[in-house]
Amino acid sequence: MRHASQYFPRHAARLIEEALADTRVVVVNGARQSGKSTLAEEVRKQQPAAVARFLDNPGTRAAAADPVGFLQHDGLMLIDEVQRVPDLWLAVKYLVDRDPRPGRFLLTGSARLLALRSLPDALPGRSETIELWPLSQGEIDGMPDGFVQAAFRHGAQLRAEAAGLGRRDYLARARRGGYPEAVHRDNDRRRARFFADMSRLAGAVGITVPTVRTWLRILETIFLIKLVPAWSANRTARATSTPKVMFLDSGLAGHLAPGAAPDTSSGRLIENAGEIIAIEVKSAETIRSEDFRGVRLLQRRLGARFRAGYVLYCGAESLSFGDGLVALPISALWTTPSA
Repeated sequence: MRHASQYFPRHAARLIEEALADTRVVVVNGARQSGKSTLAEEVRKQQPAAVARFLDNPGTRAAAADPVGFLQHDGLMLIDEVQRVPDLWLAVKYLVDRDPRPGRFLLTGSARLLALRSLPDALPGRSETIELWPLSQGEIDGMPDGFVQAAFRHGAQLRAEAAGLGRRDYLARARRGGYPEAVHRDNDRRRARFFADMSRLAGAVGITVPTVRTWLRILETIFLIKLVPAWSANRTARATSTPKVMFLDSGLAGHLAPGAAPDTSSGRLIENAGEIIAIEVKSAETIRSEDFRGVRLLQRRLGARFRAGYVLYCGAESLSFGDGLVALPISALWTTPSA
């Protein structure tokens, strides 16, 4: 178990560094407690002559009363919790319009105020937003998370080394989730306290459909859920089909789902790990030919465009089921190199 002060290297760090090389303002957006401030500070440390301004400090916030003077600096400036001083938005725009060098500002803020999504509109052509999700299994374990790239590259020839994990291990990882604070805690009881603090959501009965849609948009804006469009080869059908609502963190989903005990219904937490084109995820430790039924249906519909089909399961073997179909351990998602 890592100590809470230890940093998990994030894949998004490379995206931020690339953006800073050619973009004036880079925004790190994401859910509360996903590690935005920690990641931004780690990136800042790698930049020569960079400085940081943390606006949760009352003294620093008071100094921002003169926004333009507050922002004067020759190198990169990290501004954490930028939404606490709304006047800084226009001051940043003013400065980067007059000095268009890339890598001027790295901003983080709280998505709960619903402000950061409007930032690109305030800074058109001047900013790039990097979304930070909870930790992936590869980030937690120091593994490559290269499955998707490898799947497109190798197709049905892709194989994965067994990670020594069984169904209980996968369910434990799903319950743990990827919020750094939850990962650092030693047991499910302590993690439950963390999730309880995040999940004070009120329920209601008899509400209208527009109200439900509004709530879903809010939950998506604050990075608790993701609306995944229904898949279809036809763009019109995809646009009109009902999307799936997916929790962005399996640990929080498990906390909110009553009765998600290790041996019963928590298989859904694993299957929530990802359902994308030609991939099925099963919580069973054995695999059967009929588990490929949905993938085969997709294969027939796609014809020559079908690259390969995978069923990810809780077993340890990589098994070919012929005609471009392969069963792999779920751990292939994070242990597989992208090359």
